[in-house]
Amino acid sequence: MNTHLPKITLVFTLSCTSQIALAGFDFCSGNGQGGNNSFKQQVIQGQIAEVGELPSGIDGINIQLRAQADLDIQLYDKQTGTKIIKWPDGILRGGSQESTYYDGIAITWSGYNGDGTGTGNEFIKINGKTNHPLIMKVFGYAAGSATVDYTWNGGSSGCEVSATGGDVFQQNILHRKTVTVGTIPSGIDDLYIKLTSDRDVDIQLFDQSYPIVQYPNGKLRGGGLQKTSHKGMDIEWSGYNGDGTGTGHEYIKIIGTTTRPLIMKAFGYQAGYASIEYSWGKSNFPPVNTIPLQLTPGSDTRPLQLSGATNKTAQVCTFKDIVKDQWYKRYVNALCSAGIVVGYYESSTPKSPTYRPGQAATIAESLKVLNYASHYEQTQQRCQSTVGQGNWYQCHITIANEYNVLPSKQNSSAASMQITRGDAFVYTAKAFFNVHFYNYDKAVTFLQSKGVVTANQDPKINNHLTRAELAAIAIRAAYAANKKLPYGLVPQPRPDKPLENSAGIPKSSTPTPIDNPKASGFGNKIVAKAKKQVGNNKYPWVDGKYTYCARFVRMMFDKGAKGHAYTMCNHFQARSLIKSNTNTAPAGSVICYPKNSPGSGGYGHIAIAAGDGTEIGVTSLSKGVTKRTIQSNATGWISPETFRDRY
Repeated sequence: MNTHLPKITLVFTLSCTSQIALAGFDFCSGNGQGGNNSFKQQVIQGQIAEVGELPSGIDGINIQLRAQADLDIQLYDKQTGTKIIKWPDGILRGGSQESTYYDGIAITWSGYNGDGTGTGNEFIKINGKTNHPLIMKVFGYAAGSATVDYTWNGGSSGCEVSATGGDVFQQNILHRKTVTVGTIPSGIDDLYIKLTSDRDVDIQLFDQSYPIVQYPNGKLRGGGLQKTSHKGMDIEWSGYNGDGTGTGHEYIKIIGTTTRPLIMKAFGYQAGYASIEYSWGKSNFPPVNTIPLQLTPGSDTRPLQLSGATNKTAQVCTFKDIVKDQWYKRYVNALCSAGIVVGYYESSTPKSPTYRPGQAATIAESLKVLNYASHYEQTQQRCQSTVGQGNWYQCHITIANEYNVLPSKQNSSAASMQITRGDAFVYTAKAFFNVHFYNYDKAVTFLQSKGVVTANQDPKINNHLTRAELAAIAIRAAYAANKKLPYGLVPQPRPDKPLENSAGIPKSSTPTPIDNPKASGFGNKIVAKAKKQVGNNKYPWVDGKYTYCARFVRMMFDKGAKGHAYTMCNHFQARSLIKSNTNTAPAGSVICYPKNSPGSGGYGHIAIAAGDGTEIGVTSLSKGVTKRTIQSNATGWISPETFRDRY
């Protein structure tokens, strides 16, 4: 929603007494002599969007709304709620131009059929000076973007910045789009802006065109808490991973007095609404949450099995294959102390199990450890009855599918498969911090900011996760997320400090690809979508001069249209994520060609495998999208899941 701050022109909506102009109408720029301005307003189908406030004391307002979608203007009296313009129950409610006198001013509306140039092109004219605030809204019969052009003859209201103030409003965020939230004027003390959304939304902050806060090009661009100085201002940002309560929960602090106007924007990795809360004034900032770790010993919880191969339980946390000085011992002992792991029992030594720390962890083992460590009591209630049963893992697979963060739905056949470090990182972020990431890199950065994964090391997201690493991740995440675990359930000293950032998770030595050459449901959906375009020789696939093969592939995956084929393929090649044998390319995989492929102009070529030895892509100006045999000079293929998650 486009609105005002007390002319801290944050394009939020502020009361007219606190003028930080956050998007929407700005009647302060004319210095009381009138002026003109324009802004964009996004509208969702079937919903009402608040455009902004027309404050009292403004003379001769003319507003023109232009949109290709069918939109209807609404106008309300802010104080009384009177519907001045609204179909079907406003004072003005017809399809053609009509006028009324309201509170001493003449108001003319084009009518819901528009000004004659389209149903999304409407206007309001107010003859006279507004006596009290009016609220303009828009209803969308169809979704779309509207341009709001407005002029006024004179007057201003609430243009002086008060020493303190604040407000909250809703902002519509579009998928893969950047929206302007507002302009922050100079002269504001200790500004705090908090964005809260159940969607993955990133804050951006600009000084004109210079990105102060922006992923990936800003001065501040990381996932964790970070600070910088800019033009005499100290600026703090939560980072794109949020404040720890969700990826759509971010904040910006500007400490001290703003020395120049700044522009706040938001980018939506997902579409939705965000709540924008802002306030300013000396020492305005909220206190930092410093909840201490609480460890609660259990009393009536039976020790749990990891392997499920035997009904025996651990008597003490002693594993004969873990010696004194190994880095992971304290993490394994912490899990054992809470009864989460008991190790493997060989037949003759029930009191001396092995843990097998260097063994790759299976999906079933990993889900069980992470589920118990993140939600101990809830997992116990759901899964305790399966302990010792042959299908003990099914309960944990059910929980994992409810989280819906792993690349595909897990089932019984996947239980014994080895889990990759990347999948384990994504699952840990969701299970412990309720943060859902769609790519591994962001999950790694987030967990690094929490001390779960060691910073400045190659995370090797495609390698197997070892059982030693699994124990470390689980205990560190439990510590960072303030999870309660029943340490002391099994005889073992309760870990005093189970997390110390100095002890990192070492690199795995066994690279493991995450690609499965069998066709996936997701890949088949991509192929079905691509097949519908075969024969299409129109824009955006061709424009009479160029073919856009990279654009075609990215848009089949619902990604933005930017990026050359060679750049995209090189991104995956540098990470060893391209498979060389194109004869095994599954449906929906992305086929890469060299930079100097015939007809590519030095930009390379890229297409989508149909799964039968053919590919679908943009190859011809005259034919546009075609289906042909995969060419012999193809360099390799990228699985559909990898392309979706890693670019």
